[in-house]
Amino acid sequence: MKKKDFLLFLLLVSVFFIGVSTLFPQIKATLKILSPQDLAQKYQAVATPTPTATPRPLTFAEMNALYGPCVSLPTLMYHHIQDEAQAQEKNQLALTVDTETFRSQMEYLKAKGYRTLGMEALIAFFDSEVPVPKGSVLLTFDDGYDDFYRNALPILNELGFKATIFISTGLMDNPGYLSWEEINQATPSAYLFANHTWSHKNLQTSKEKIEFEIKTADIQLAERDLNGRA
Repeated sequence: MKKKDFLLFLLLVSVFFIGVSTLFPQIKATLKILSPQDLAQKYQAVATPTPTATPRPLTFAEMNALYGPCVSLPTLMYHHIQDEAQAQEKNQLALTVDTETFRSQMEYLKAKGYRTLGMEALIAFFDSEVPVPKGSVLLTFDDGYDDFYRNALPILNELGFKATIFISTGLMDNPGYLSWEEINQATPSAYLFANHTWSHKNLQTSKEKIEFEIKTADIQLAERDLNGRA
């Protein structure tokens, strides 16, 4: 680049920066060197919150003192017992245990020496502190579906197991549910049919409807001598 051209280039650059400074006078570059004291003041340490200790689980003795008698009782809760193919067809897979899987589970409990309790044994513990035998397990079935009678009941009878079935009394004798006749055929000493409301509706409703659901189911169970028969 010739000297003349180079000087012209410098002149143009100078004019450009003068123009920018004129158009944007608010743009200023400042450089301030901060001392250690300035830095300490500017970036003073943020207080660290005091960590909260994770609560430890209560011991049985502590739970007994706080809540009354407590017991550790494994509980297996079921809904449908049926073949998976049937459950798939009815869109009931989420609530289904395959019949053969259920049999395997019950045979495992039997082989390991577990004993099944009726609900009355648990009630006796809470009411009178009657000890629950070691190696006990509670079997429950929700809603009162008809596949309990077809698929679960024969296996339970074969192994001599007890169970509690929570039924919505207003749904019995309807398609897909137990009939009262099937319920009556279950061995009274082994099976307790208990209150699961009248219609199985969501109970986030009025107090009057809640009382109706529970009381109506209680009345229907009592009329059939099912309340507390196990």
